[in-house]
Amino acid sequence: MNTIPSLSVISRLVSTGTQTGAGPKSIATGPDLPAFTQGQTLRAVVVAENAGNQFTLETGGSRFVVESRVPLSPGQSLNLQVLSTDPKIELQITEDRGSQFLSRSLASTGSNRDLASFFTLLQQIAPSQLPNLSGSSLQTLQQFALLQQENAPGLGGSSAQQGTTGQTLSASDYGPKVLQQIFVQLGAQIENLFAQGKDQAVLASVKSAIQDVALLFQGKGQLSQAALSQLDQLAPSSKQLFEIISLFQQNNTAGQGAKDAVFNQLFQHLQLQPNLLSAANSANTLNTLNSGLAELAFLLKGPESLLQLFSTNSLQSGLLTQSQAEAILSAQGGAGGSENKGGELLQQLVNKLGLNMEGLLAAGNKEEAVKTVKFALIELVQNFAEQSKLLESGKHALNTLEFFQLTQLQAGRQNTLIVPLPLPFLEQGYLVVEDYKDQSGQDRQGREMPKNFSLFLKLSPLGNLKIDFLSSGDGVYIRFNSESKEVSDFLATFKDELDNAVSDTRVHGVSFTENGEDPLTAVLKRSRAGAESFINAKA
Repeated sequence: MNTIPSLSVISRLVSTGTQTGAGPKSIATGPDLPAFTQGQTLRAVVVAENAGNQFTLETGGSRFVVESRVPLSPGQSLNLQVLSTDPKIELQITEDRGSQFLSRSLASTGSNRDLASFFTLLQQIAPSQLPNLSGSSLQTLQQFALLQQENAPGLGGSSAQQGTTGQTLSASDYGPKVLQQIFVQLGAQIENLFAQGKDQAVLASVKSAIQDVALLFQGKGQLSQAALSQLDQLAPSSKQLFEIISLFQQNNTAGQGAKDAVFNQLFQHLQLQPNLLSAANSANTLNTLNSGLAELAFLLKGPESLLQLFSTNSLQSGLLTQSQAEAILSAQGGAGGSENKGGELLQQLVNKLGLNMEGLLAAGNKEEAVKTVKFALIELVQNFAEQSKLLESGKHALNTLEFFQLTQLQAGRQNTLIVPLPLPFLEQGYLVVEDYKDQSGQDRQGREMPKNFSLFLKLSPLGNLKIDFLSSGDGVYIRFNSESKEVSDFLATFKDELDNAVSDTRVHGVSFTENGEDPLTAVLKRSRAGAESFINAKA
């Protein structure tokens, strides 16, 4: 372990007069010194800078003065080890590697902690422009982007999209998401088939998915004048692809021979060799199919026609369920009366990040580790040959994940759990549970859940929000802390809706105050030793 020069503890009475820096004046005297023992380790905070290279430290409620040959700053946290106690007390500062790397991660990416910019850029780039990114990593990133969209409607999506199914969304809005859902699910299905040694079943799965996709498109005679005009502006290859998709619809009830002829025409058009599908190239094949069809997404059927396919059992592959389609088509996350599984979706989203990637690799579970966003970002950053906005954004996203990991490590020492909320409608978001190892409340299904926890959010145009959930008996108190009374008054108008939205427990009361805090600042503060509790459970 690397060290820096030792500190000498001053046991004599120190003058409280002269200071050269900010902070309270030195007030320590000999009798106030903690009881030091050789080899002991402790954590201290610099509370004042005094004259003559002397600094006042505090630990465990006791303050004492040290003389240091290296500069210290008020507010700085120090890990110390007692080198000797006789003839004088000497302390050595030891490196806190977690803090070291946390600071480096913070400095490398500034104050922005969202992943949305990277995934926005990724969706604008065709798979063919990412030759150095493996198909499995690209699929992982695409699947994560889809999970983000599935979480957004049920957890606070844009108010501009609110309304009943299909009222505000056009095929250009939901089309790419519907297609992406199918191909992400198809990729997982194919991966399982190869893992089970069922290679011969892979091509049949691909054909079944393509037949379903063809049914999602409008027929040539159903296109509006606007759609026809947009189709006319496409490249000849895209127009030809739509002609082939239309043939699938025309041959939907034909024999298998007629269908296979259309399949062959499609694969030749996309320059694919389906008979050579393997575990190694299947992801690239699916990406080519998805990329070509995504250009035609604006030609998909309307919401009502899409949902009607489920009522008539027209979709046979099972890759797109009715609930998934409703979640994509409606900003309210699906049909009324369906069970709200937003929490489960959010858990999937966080697990997919790869905050435990190193732990998975250490445990020998490489198969799961390579399916994480962090692994895919590492591959992108290491193998992307040319400088680009996507590469820089990928580096930023990777640093953000490392920041999340190190923050969890630092806060874990304080018995605090910090979980990032990587949702596209949040500029920043964290779930914070203090004393989480000691909180033993249980929900109705018997799963462990905290009694008290907080959400730290930043979103436009509300700004910084801190939402405390305080358990009490058979219910919960909810406290909203915003930046201004104007925001508090606005939130208060939705109090009745909030009472109805919380269905798993009784809401004893909802209050609104004005002391919202920047999420990143709050999380960094809590990761420091000796930080005050986030939640005042008695207020």
